[in-house]
Amino acid sequence: MKEANVQWLELYEQIDEARSLSLRSATDRIRKLQQETEASSINYLRLLREEALVAIDWQGDQAFLKLVENLSDKAGSIAESSIKKALILDLSAWLNYLDYESGDYETALRCASEAVDLVKEFGTEREIVSVMMNYAFVSSLQDQDVEARLLEGAKALAQSWGNEALVHETNIQLSYLGSDDPTVQKQRIENLLQSSQYFREKGNNYMLVNADFAVLYNSGSNDPESLLSRIDEQIASAEALEFNVLLLNLYRKKAHAHERKAEFETAVSVCQKAIEKAVQLESPELAMWVKADMGWFLVQENRPEKYGLTELLLLETLEEAKGFGDEFNIAYLSLSLAETYVRMEAFEKAEEHIKFPLEWFGEQGGGKLRRARFLQSKIEYGLGRIEDAYSMIEDLYVETRDKWSEEYQAELLKQSQKLNTAALDNKMKLLEIKSELDESRLSEQTLLIEAQLLRADTQQSRILVLTLVIGIAAVSITALAYFFIRRNQVNRQLRGLASELEREKHALELEHERYVQANSELSEANAHLKEIDEERKTILGIAAHDMKNPLGAIESSLELLKMDLEGDEPLDKESLAELVELSEEGTVILRRLIENIMNARRTEKHSERMSLRWVDPLEVVEQTIQLNSQNADSKGISVHLEKADRFEWHCDVHSLREVLDNLISNSIKYSFPDAQVRVRMKWEDESGLIEIHDGGPGLQESDYEKLFQAFAKLSARPTGGEVSTGLGLSSVKHLTDAMNGEVKAENHPEGGAVFSLVMKSRLLEQAG
Repeated sequence: MKEANVQWLELYEQIDEARSLSLRSATDRIRKLQQETEASSINYLRLLREEALVAIDWQGDQAFLKLVENLSDKAGSIAESSIKKALILDLSAWLNYLDYESGDYETALRCASEAVDLVKEFGTEREIVSVMMNYAFVSSLQDQDVEARLLEGAKALAQSWGNEALVHETNIQLSYLGSDDPTVQKQRIENLLQSSQYFREKGNNYMLVNADFAVLYNSGSNDPESLLSRIDEQIASAEALEFNVLLLNLYRKKAHAHERKAEFETAVSVCQKAIEKAVQLESPELAMWVKADMGWFLVQENRPEKYGLTELLLLETLEEAKGFGDEFNIAYLSLSLAETYVRMEAFEKAEEHIKFPLEWFGEQGGGKLRRARFLQSKIEYGLGRIEDAYSMIEDLYVETRDKWSEEYQAELLKQSQKLNTAALDNKMKLLEIKSELDESRLSEQTLLIEAQLLRADTQQSRILVLTLVIGIAAVSITALAYFFIRRNQVNRQLRGLASELEREKHALELEHERYVQANSELSEANAHLKEIDEERKTILGIAAHDMKNPLGAIESSLELLKMDLEGDEPLDKESLAELVELSEEGTVILRRLIENIMNARRTEKHSERMSLRWVDPLEVVEQTIQLNSQNADSKGISVHLEKADRFEWHCDVHSLREVLDNLISNSIKYSFPDAQVRVRMKWEDESGLIEIHDGGPGLQESDYEKLFQAFAKLSARPTGGEVSTGLGLSSVKHLTDAMNGEVKAENHPEGGAVFSLVMKSRLLEQAG
């Protein structure tokens, strides 16, 4: 077994090296090693297990389940041993944990526990730590204390062996646990940062991206722009590694970052990408998580036309969450549904769905609980229980005074004032009803006394009754006068309160308007900065891609020259000349690429300081054709100018020269060798028109939408190996628009593409 373990460590190093390139590469390497390994050896089983574990990250749970389904049959010829049993039990634990239909969680726990006991006898250090970490992961659903003990135990073993890589791998998993003890949590984050640096220095890209995601998970950054930038960097790394499960989680992180910027539509769009990835991974539970997020973002977007769609999505996803027994998402989705129904004013349905979030988040605490309580106050108000709603909102306002944003506090205060006003209105109605009842009772007493007067038989009784009437009337009038005086006092107090509320409301509205305006200005500035940053990233990406081949050619030539200098047999003169020529061609391509990118920036700056005047474009056309004649001659292309009409354009002569140079050089670049390029100047529809008809393959239907976009790659390719950055036509469009002109493109019936340019014009004889 010792010899097999030594061989396995050598095999694992090869797998780890391939995994740093991509998970696909790791799988290819594992399958190649399987072919070279005896099917009856324990290392063959180890290779089968490693392939299954890589599949989880690369292709998802279903791919893993298919690989381990018949594992016992594949391992049948391997001699029985404790390590064989441990590895099969470990995979069985994963199988029962991930198989939602027929898996059993208790079986998963038992298998994982037994695997840990067995692997310690003959397993390698990495296998022991790996099986312990898997057991920790499976147990996390039931008992986080057990999970923490297992991970700390795995780390202690790795430290006792002096295995630095395994120590850092356990640091990553420990960082996800969190702790009520701030000192413990702080130490775990410090360890995580050290682990990230360790894997960066070792060049282990797979573990580095795991560590960086853990850093992102534990990040308390309040700057969503910075967060988005870091997420985009990690998405690029995960895509390169084909780490699809992590990629899906990064999409979710990105969507929540956009939520923090109130960019709910963008967040929904990112969720759609994540759902596509979940479908690709055949992972219904991950898809359910993403749909729960999407539902929340749709609620926050608050578009009435989408209420119906939001309700359907949330109800469907809620049923899926119930199927998985996922209480967090049941509460999360029920909260989203309650908010949707409040906005639809379906308060009875909202009341039904708010109960479970109040109960579940009540045990967890945090922002979701406060949101649920705030919604409950709105439901109470909507159902007419105003006093209860007012009491709830006042309590919530006091509790969250130092915890929530000023914007949310303003919303709470506004709701409180609304409820307070409603409560005062109710009290007014009660006073009016009481007044009417008192007046009614007085009338009844008067009628009774009159009846007694009519029934009186003697003058004495009439006098007595009359005296009684006067006494009662005097008392009633006094009581009524007191009541009216008191009611007027109450009315004055209520009017004073209403006036004060109105002033506070007006002040809040002014403050809200200032906030909205400042937020709008900030959003515009952020959008502009984002555009600049996106342009920078795109330029760097294209430059890196387009520079790769010429740099590779130069590097290869230099390597051969170096070998020639160090070798015994020098290259002949012709071979040396070929290497120098190859390097020169690469240098020319690089120089042109850099010039094109710099020209694009100059174009943007130039458009800001244009000087428009009447210009005869003929001279500019002739100069531009002459400047491009050498490129045309090198491909045997003739450029023919047709001057049907003479006219002037109102434009900037320098910008016009750049526009024509881009269009004519493009027509030569995309024309087939020995073709003809036609440049026509004519007067048409009261405007001067210049048409440039190339001799190339023309445009595809898909080209039109992105024709004038920066860095766009069209279907046609340069016919002479020339460099194309996708900036030329974008520059043409930018400058033409700045000169109030128009540029169009279409296919010619005889073949090739025709670019048409028109400006504010006048015939030459009209000039002056």
